[in-house]
Amino acid sequence: MRVSDRKKDLTKLSNGEFVSLGKIESALRSSVFVENIAICTWPAANYVVALIQPNRQAITTLTTEKLGLKSLDTLEKQFKDDQVKKAVLNDLINVGKGRGLSVKELPKRVHLATEEWTQDNHLVTAALKLRRKQVIEFYAKEIKQLFC
Repeated sequence: MRVSDRKKDLTKLSNGEFVSLGKIESALRSSVFVENIAICTWPAANYVVALIQPNRQAITTLTTEKLGLKSLDTLEKQFKDDQVKKAVLNDLINVGKGRGLSVKELPKRVHLATEEWTQDNHLVTAALKLRRKQVIEFYAKEIKQLFC
């Protein structure tokens, strides 16, 4: 057994496999659609999901130019649209595969957060590092929906 990351970033999936949340986040952070990302698991699940603070400009470009969804005039509508989520998820999967992530490390679902992750709402530190516990508590309802 070899520990490849911080102990608190290692999570055991229901099938007994360990995944490094920090490793997955750093790999997927290179997606054009990601400003910040939190990877989450669920006790009875064999997969991970992604909570994303999206790059607003990239999402708007995707929505209007690539998907041609002119009716989605607000960012909130864009973030909740299934086609947009699917396109972002496909990009995350391609980036993850390119970075050498295994199938178990690739997210199966994604949630695009409408809120900015700032120090003021306690979702990131002063150094802009993710506060995983606070993010999971803040998005508990959305995480539950992603796994149900």
